[in-house]
Amino acid sequence: MNAFWLVVLLAAIAAIYGSIPFYSAPVMGQLVWVSSFAQSFANDGWFTVFSHNFGYPRTAPMAFGLPGALVEGALLRVTTLSAANAYSFMTIGYLALAGWGAIRCAQRIGLSYRAAVFVAAVWLTMPMVWAHAVYSMLSIGIALLPFYLNQALRVCRIDNARASTLVASALSFAATAMLSVFMDGYTFVMFALATFIFLAVEGLSDRARLRWVAVVSLPICIAGFAVAYLLYVTFLGFPAFTPDSLDIFRGWGVDVTMLIFPTKGLFWFWDHLGMGLDRNDQFYYGDASVWTTTFSLFVGLFGCLGFFVVRRQKIAVAFLAIAIVGTYLSLGPSLKVHSLRPHADIVAGNFSPLMPAANAVMPTGSGYLSEHVPGFKNMRASYRWLALGLFGLWALFAMLIGELERRQRAGWALVLVALTVACNLPNPHMAASQSIVYPSTARVKLRAPHHWQESLRNVDETLVASFKRQIRPRSVVAFVPQGNDFLAAYLAAEANAKTYNAGGDKNVEIAQSAWPANIQALFASDPGHLGAAIKQTLDAHDADYVVVSFIDLLWDAHEWPPATANVEAAKARFAGALDQLEADPRFVVSRDQYFATVALR
Repeated sequence: MNAFWLVVLLAAIAAIYGSIPFYSAPVMGQLVWVSSFAQSFANDGWFTVFSHNFGYPRTAPMAFGLPGALVEGALLRVTTLSAANAYSFMTIGYLALAGWGAIRCAQRIGLSYRAAVFVAAVWLTMPMVWAHAVYSMLSIGIALLPFYLNQALRVCRIDNARASTLVASALSFAATAMLSVFMDGYTFVMFALATFIFLAVEGLSDRARLRWVAVVSLPICIAGFAVAYLLYVTFLGFPAFTPDSLDIFRGWGVDVTMLIFPTKGLFWFWDHLGMGLDRNDQFYYGDASVWTTTFSLFVGLFGCLGFFVVRRQKIAVAFLAIAIVGTYLSLGPSLKVHSLRPHADIVAGNFSPLMPAANAVMPTGSGYLSEHVPGFKNMRASYRWLALGLFGLWALFAMLIGELERRQRAGWALVLVALTVACNLPNPHMAASQSIVYPSTARVKLRAPHHWQESLRNVDETLVASFKRQIRPRSVVAFVPQGNDFLAAYLAAEANAKTYNAGGDKNVEIAQSAWPANIQALFASDPGHLGAAIKQTLDAHDADYVVVSFIDLLWDAHEWPPATANVEAAKARFAGALDQLEADPRFVVSRDQYFATVALR
């Protein structure tokens, strides 16, 4: 397959993903968050991995997605691209790397180049990849799983004792582990677990290989993962996240019916046939990501058929083990089979995403892992383990395609690939019912790529442009009300200012530990005492500007423009404080459409 057709294939994958520069963006809220880091990196130069524009006075590490933000930051530094377009180019680059990794992985298990390209298309069109685009770099980490595990296969099956080969293998594996851990923690844990399954099968299935695996392959893998983890913990500044209750793991566990029955309104093929089930958060636990990403009927069927056909190959046993382990862990601590909320909860309006054990069918036995085992206990969105299970099934499917090609059944192989890809394709007119519900907004559609591109352009042309006109570069700013402030971080980075606010739960936690007393008091103030707190902050020179926001700095980053009624209500709520400050000749108050700035005259 020549380069032209590979470019066409990549363009098709980018369109499915929703990442078409100058036309669409795969996500909005998470794009704003990633781009705030990317713009901050662009502001600070080539050799920085911390943001100096938000989380002041501390610097802000990026809990996940750092490789993506670094690439986007480089694009912003050397081009005139907007954040949305730079993000889209960045995702296309990583999707290309993921496609190359899937091709190499398929070739490593015996497929021809042509067949490998076809099965790579199957992987990149799976809903587990494109439906996670709204979670930004998580979807890229999932897309890269074959790339990661190709490196694992390479190390596990190494048989060359030359020092140069061993060093090159160790360095490439460590680099892959570092890319994985900084890209996304979920897929890093999956990468590690699958690697040790490969090592176990490789060593235990052939006694002649056991010594070599124990002496060479295992140390390379342990060292690579250890170096990556230690670098990540050092970078982030703390070793572990707060553990979550089993009710969260249970709520975000996959329901078995979601694997085999598609969700209505998501898939072009199934919607065309009038098939699919209505699912929403009024009846199901967790959130929409659980039932929009997990449908995998044909990959599951063809993967199982593949194992039956190639079961004599020992690598097929490893892939089957990965498929079983990943799928089992995706169920969470309790088995769910069309497990809905009790009718009493629905009537009472109790739509908590957390699921009590009593409402599931039975325990699965994985609860101990989720409560006590490092790595596993941080995988609170249990259904995401299915990405690992689907990798194992995809690899078995790939082996089936390779076997059909060897048996001169290329036509059948093409039919299976075409059918699977067709069943994976998203419905371009996704039903409005498939959405995420935010507390301060109406329902937000899971996929609205062109709308998001237009919305982000409007953010830049209105909110960002106005903010940059009023705020001096490198000045210190505090936004109120304070919270998980995606847009505050984005505005500060775009204006190259410094703000105490931060976006991202962990970044807020890191930042607030170093806030001065006046800033803590400012952020804790209610509207009735806000004027006095702003005066105290500015008089003490703890900030050059206080920005009173009339928009929600978290949720309006996910859906723009904000509702006019919400903006007007915020203006009314803060009018008293602003009037008080305006009456004081020491202060300058400037009111804009979406915010007001207060500074010493």
